[in-house]
Parts: sequence; structure tokens; C-alpha cells
Amino acid sequence: MAGETPPAGARYLSLGIHPWQLLHEKDIRLEYALIKQLGLPALAAIGEAGLDRAIGIPLSEQLPVFVMQARLAAALGLPLIIHAVRTFPELIELRKKIGDAGPWIIHGFNGQPEAARQLLQHGFYLSFGSALLINDSKAATAIKEVPSGRLFLETDESESPIHEIYSAAAKLLGMHPELLKSTIKENFMQLFQKAILNHG
Repeated sequence: MAGETPPAGARYLSLGIHPWQLLHEKDIRLEYALIKQLGLPALAAIGEAGLDRAIGIPLSEQLPVFVMQARLAAALGLPLIIHAVRTFPELIELRKKIGDAGPWIIHGFNGQPEAARQLLQHGFYLSFGSALLINDSKAATAIKEVPSGRLFLETDESESPIHEIYSAAAKLLGMHPELLKSTIKENFMQLFQKAILNHG
């Protein structure tokens, strides 16, 4: 999150103003902190930026902070990693309005298959996490809608190791785990090319 000290020795990191930060800090201070940290050598993406209906901050206050980060990501040629809680329609509309937006990745996707289809139609990438380990989760159904070129996997704050998430995803998709790994790696190489070129 903007203003936090990055982990020592990080090869790649993302930097953003999370909606939850607005509960405790003024947006102008957070924006200043974000701008000060844009020179971090490991910077690979902007985010988590986002919109969240489940917190005590109106969307009207979250929107300008999100749009600023979306425009910044586009200007820097970096992917935008998005925290979204019950705000997929708003994000789709914003992506249409911004127009020149680069890659937008919905982090920790656990929505309905129809939501996945709508986001994919508007150019989003979807990243799935430990919800895939729950057989009847929305994520376990929705991942089947995602073309391999738009897919990412993550652990986020889960204690489940990433190999378990890969195994679950491979089983759901009917893919060999090694093929899935190479596919995700290819997606990473494509979207995060700027960071890879800068930092190896």
C-alpha cells in the first residue's frame, strides 16, 4: 500500500492506494505518498487500487482515487491490479470511459460465471486464489469461463501454498499442471514485460 515500506530485496512489487486506506487517511496524503514511491526500482504494477461497497467510504470518494491510479498505470505502461467488492458494473463503465486503459487484473476473483464473462468481454484479466480449493465456490465454476491467456493465480493472504491452487485450477480446467504453469508464466511475461526488461 502507498506509504508502506517495501519488503527488502523484492524483485517485483505493486504499489497502490487500497480503498481500505481511505478509512484512516486523507486521499491527498495517500496520493502524495504514492507519487513519492513511483521510482521504486522493483515497481511492476499499480495496485491494489479498487472500489469496495463493503466499507464505510462512499463510492463517490473512492472513485477519484481509483481513476487517478488507472490513468497513472496507463501513463506508465503498467498493469493495474484491482480490489473489487460488488463493483464490477462500475469498473466496466470506468474502463469504457478511460479508453486508453492498459491491462486491468481483477485480484482474488470469486464472482459468478456471468460476471466473469462480462469482465472478459471488456478486456479484463482475472486472478483466482484459494477459493478454487472449495469445490462449490463461485470461483471454481467461473474459472472455466476464462481463456488461458487472461488467467492468473495467486495466494494473496491465504496460507494455502501456490502449488495447491495450481493443482486445483488444473483439475478444474482439465489441464496438466505443468502446462498451466507455463501458460501463467507466459501471461506474466506478456503483461509485466516492462518490469522484466527493467529488472530481469
